[in-house]
Amino acid sequence: MIRRAQLLVLLGLCMALAWVNYPAQAKQPDAWITYDRAIADVTWVMEQGDHRTELTGTFSLRAPDEFSFAYQESNLSLRRIRAYRNFIVSQYQSQTSYGYRGYLLFEMWKRFFWSLTQIHQEPLVFVAAERLAHRDVDRYYVETDQHKVVWIDQQTNIPLMIMEGERATLSVTNYRFDSGDAEQYRYLELEFNAEDGSGKLTLWWGDFAAWVPVELVVRHENTTSTLTFKNWEVHTDQVGDLSVLKTLEWEISLGETAYDLKQWEDMLKAFKTVLSIDPYYLPAYMYVSYGYYNQGNYLGAIETLQQGLMLDPGQPHMLNNLAYIYMQRRVNLAEAVRMAEQAVAASRIPAYLDTLGYGYYLLGQYDQAKEILEEALAAVDGSTNPESAVEIQLHLEMVYHALEGE
Repeated sequence: MIRRAQLLVLLGLCMALAWVNYPAQAKQPDAWITYDRAIADVTWVMEQGDHRTELTGTFSLRAPDEFSFAYQESNLSLRRIRAYRNFIVSQYQSQTSYGYRGYLLFEMWKRFFWSLTQIHQEPLVFVAAERLAHRDVDRYYVETDQHKVVWIDQQTNIPLMIMEGERATLSVTNYRFDSGDAEQYRYLELEFNAEDGSGKLTLWWGDFAAWVPVELVVRHENTTSTLTFKNWEVHTDQVGDLSVLKTLEWEISLGETAYDLKQWEDMLKAFKTVLSIDPYYLPAYMYVSYGYYNQGNYLGAIETLQQGLMLDPGQPHMLNNLAYIYMQRRVNLAEAVRMAEQAVAASRIPAYLDTLGYGYYLLGQYDQAKEILEEALAAVDGSTNPESAVEIQLHLEMVYHALEGE
């Protein structure tokens, strides 16, 4: 037997409800999943226009932040990707590489499934018991955002609808009972519509008495990603040891905090540890060079920036910083100006323009220096470091004085 939600009718009903300040009541929903570890086979299809890619492998999780995905490449070699929060380690053949911006499969899981399982953690205020899509539900609003209203199934504690203002960000579209069993529906389809993606989530009540996703479809701009899960096992995982990723996160956090506090020795120690794990993490070279610079160790700063540029020769921030150190030390001026020109070609921000203009000044090319520094000063806005703005003005005054003396 199939029950279908009459979405347009529900939307009209919800939009017609006059908002009142309901008194807070004690009733709260319980969690609708009880596991935080699981394994499943997954097929991941990504479609963008006529381009289609497909990966099939094993997905595992230790909620909320630890994941793994293992699959075979076209040459049958195994690639394994593991994550701790946004920190990723990829192992392929004998190579290991790191990433720092998350992995799409894991981000989809967290954003469109796991966040839904945590709805009971929000500061929900009970309003009333109602009927929605032929189901008994409880209606709540979110205490910190009273324009967000949630309808939660009384039997399963799964949210069947979420309204944010006049927009439905989640709605039930279908649920199905197994033949001969009308006590517990086994499949549930939910549609979602968020700013970062819309699509469908299909849930299944497994024989192990737990809800798991069997399909997640996410559409964003012109890309559609579909995850299809099967052969679920809960209360177990294959994520493995993520201590290295946890160390990376900890040391980067320590280093960034030390940078904010201008504790250069602590910052150097943290980011040197990061580089000992991942020598390809480019931001660490910037932090280490900055620490050396502020300790007066210009040779250390120069060598660190040179090492970073060996990995990414066109990185504009490192080019700019190395060029400016050369200019301050009055060495390699022609090379410094070349690097500053390369940085400006990548981005004409005030700091890069200032370095280039100062370089032209040191080479006696005052007209070029004046033009560039005036552009730099005109580009100064609220996002510009105040010290940089002062330095641009100083360099420009030096150029004006030099032109007056010609």
